[in-house]
Amino acid sequence: MRLNLNIKINSQNHIIGLDWFTWPNGNKGVTLTETLIYIVLFGIIFLAIMQFLFTMNEGNRVATYRNEIDRSVIFLNEHLNDSFESAASIDDINSIFDSDNSKLYLYTGSGTTSINYRLENGNIILNKNAQDYLISSPRVEVTQFKLERILNADDALVGARMTLSIRSSFDEKSTKTVETSYALKQ
Repeated sequence: MRLNLNIKINSQNHIIGLDWFTWPNGNKGVTLTETLIYIVLFGIIFLAIMQFLFTMNEGNRVATYRNEIDRSVIFLNEHLNDSFESAASIDDINSIFDSDNSKLYLYTGSGTTSINYRLENGNIILNKNAQDYLISSPRVEVTQFKLERILNADDALVGARMTLSIRSSFDEKSTKTVETSYALKQ
């Protein structure tokens, strides 16, 4: 087969035809079988590209859900850490420990203002000055908020160990469990 590009131009210098190639026997063009082969090859390549794009889209979607979980974990961790740093004591009577639905009551330096955290309907709620604030993202669901006591040598409550399990509200497979310890400033 000989590949030629013959351009036909009319008297007004407009292109009126292109001949891409000529077969050895002098025929120009392609047969029906060749056309079908080209269509099948194009279809296979198109399907491979589409499969790749769908796989990339799914990967991006899962990464977005995991990033939202990570951001929520970081925010909750920093919020609790700041609360422990400003707290004077932990209310051992009203706090609920060793439960997947724990509650934490902290007293500030004056000893009269309390800050408390609780798990309610898949969200972490902060109650400060008798006002509730949603501090977990609405795009995630907190499935476990477990607190365990940390005692010093005198059996005084000086901190808490938290186990927090979070999953995406959009994808139940995207989950994360973290364990963190917090201590009162002494």
